[in-house]
Amino acid sequence: MITDHRKALAIASLALTASLTSCKSNIAIEGRPDPDPNRAILPAEYIVYTQESSVVNSPTPGFEETVLPTANQFIGEPGCYVACYSRNPQQSVYSVGGGIHVMGQVRVPGSYDGKICRPQDYEQADISAEESFKQLCADNLPEVCEGNSCWAGGDTGGWFEIP
Repeated sequence: MITDHRKALAIASLALTASLTSCKSNIAIEGRPDPDPNRAILPAEYIVYTQESSVVNSPTPGFEETVLPTANQFIGEPGCYVACYSRNPQQSVYSVGGGIHVMGQVRVPGSYDGKICRPQDYEQADISAEESFKQLCADNLPEVCEGNSCWAGGDTGGWFEIP
């Protein structure tokens, strides 16, 4: 009898673990809206609208719909997004001008300071010069940031209409 009870508990525990894992992966793929940008999670295939070097996150006449690859590596709180930039226009989502292109974005532990994502432990750092953020882009966006060809920047608060 005790063995049957332990088996039932083990099965229930596995089911709960699988359910929680599924929930976490769904959030990473589907996103989680929240009015607080430090809690919000964008969908993995975040739809943006581009026209030359302009980008908006709502349908706008004359703008083309495209997907901004979004890696929700971190789904805890607080979190914010770093954009991955490259000088390679191939496979870029949009240009920010000056020969710089956005390839995608990655959610990391940190908070928004105005429109700027300040990753945890790098609040005062220039993350564009940090090797660890080049590697973060390469690891999470390998199709477009291979060989550390990308660098990161935190100017992503516009998605949440932060002034």
